[in-house]
Amino acid sequence: MLKHLHVEHFAIIDTLDITFHEGLTVVTGETGSGKSIVLDALGLVLGDRADSSVVPPTAPRTVVVAEFELESGHPALAWLREQELDDGLNLLVQRTLTAEGRSRAAINGQPVTLSQLKALADLLVDLHGQHEHHALLKTAHQRTLLDLYGDLSEQKQHFRTLYQQWRKVDEELKAWRAAEASRQERHELLSYQVQELDALAPAHGEFSTLEAEQRQLAHAEDIKRLTMEVAYRLHGSDERDVLDELQQCRNHLEELLAHEARAAEWTERLTSCMEELRDLGHELLQHSEQVDMDPERLQATDERLAQWLQLARKHHVSPEDLPELHEALASELRDIATASEKGSGLARRAEQLHRDMLQAARTLSEGREAAARELEQAVNGILQRLGMAGAELRVAMETDLQHVDAEGADRIQYLIRTNPGMPLQPLAKIASGGELSRISLAIAVATASCAPVSVLIFDEVDVGIGGATAQTVGELLRTLAASRQVLSITHQPQVAGQGHHHLRIRKTAGETSVSAHCEYLEGADRIEELARMLGGKSITDVTRQHARELLATS
Repeated sequence: MLKHLHVEHFAIIDTLDITFHEGLTVVTGETGSGKSIVLDALGLVLGDRADSSVVPPTAPRTVVVAEFELESGHPALAWLREQELDDGLNLLVQRTLTAEGRSRAAINGQPVTLSQLKALADLLVDLHGQHEHHALLKTAHQRTLLDLYGDLSEQKQHFRTLYQQWRKVDEELKAWRAAEASRQERHELLSYQVQELDALAPAHGEFSTLEAEQRQLAHAEDIKRLTMEVAYRLHGSDERDVLDELQQCRNHLEELLAHEARAAEWTERLTSCMEELRDLGHELLQHSEQVDMDPERLQATDERLAQWLQLARKHHVSPEDLPELHEALASELRDIATASEKGSGLARRAEQLHRDMLQAARTLSEGREAAARELEQAVNGILQRLGMAGAELRVAMETDLQHVDAEGADRIQYLIRTNPGMPLQPLAKIASGGELSRISLAIAVATASCAPVSVLIFDEVDVGIGGATAQTVGELLRTLAASRQVLSITHQPQVAGQGHHHLRIRKTAGETSVSAHCEYLEGADRIEELARMLGGKSITDVTRQHARELLATS
């Protein structure tokens, strides 16, 4: 709900404060009094294009502040939270404009862009009249309103869920297909490389083992000769060996025991050395006997080492890293095979989701078609009551399942003819602001229980009508105000008399300037204003009585 509007230095307005209430508020005043200026100020704070000409020459800037009170669950609350601009249920919107044309906007005290301001305004207020920006002229809003009227939220959500799932899988499938060519090239290369490595079958630690074996086989003769020579020198030669010499040394130390106490320790240490050398001699002898001089095994080892080195150079790695490379390439090859299976699965999933999504789109289209016919009937009935006997609303719907978006397969547009024999045309093409306002009123009344915007403003919805039709307009506005806040600028007393609240805009002239003021009318003041609207300059007891009767019937 719009609670308050504060305007400073806007055209002929010096300072203006207007408090608004629930229900239907009518705004009246003589022609040229400034009623439209109030709407222009409200439009500015809601995101209209800024025109620096509204800043008076005597003022540095124009300031407009609008205060709203939102109900729990209002769609604007979710938007404010998403933008991190929320401040509970209270909402303060401000717009400042300088004479140089600089414009600033703020929501709850925080600076915002004009696009943010407009996005919020679309959730708060719908202005009907000669203002091109009001929501009903936008085909997207027309579709949303039709869906709300037809109570199609579940069908729409079901479709959107399937559409989003299909889009996600379809994007994954497109990405998979885009990479398929390079993936196939990689698969061919990997298949060849893995086949080579499979043939080698490199095992961890094998290369160092092969190197050791190759060295032993290549120098087997020297190893056999040298180990045997050392073994014989230690123990077992025909001549005196090292152990014989050491045995003589031990004998001498034993003789020394009678004269030197430390000789026992020396004897023990020498004995230990002799035992170690005797064991070493036996081990060397055994090793020399086991050395195998096998030219065929040497050739096989050389050949396998050459294979290791060749593949290592080919892959630019050290030979020791070949086993890990083999495992990595084999794993990548398996992943590519799995990716191919994934692509087939994605294709099947995308195809199934596409079928389900199209079926959901058809169901949504059927619901929209039924809702469209019902809405046409409801609105056309109200148009007749508004004195537009030849007017006809048509909800045009074009369904194209080949071009589906997040809103479905339907292109929806409200078309109107205002007189018999005239072609149907979009609402935005209606030349008469009064006719457009009455058409908007008829649609608003027909969709009163489901329209998302809680504040409706009608700018001279009663232009060109009078009498019983004006009375009907007033009654419809009052009916509409039972479910939302309605503001109506009017010249018709039949409309003004239906208001729950009555504001009058007056223009006063000073010596050097003209200014506009707002008054809240009640009781006798309101009767006088209605009498003025009924009788013009001549206000009589008859017109006053007529004014009382208007109020009595509201």
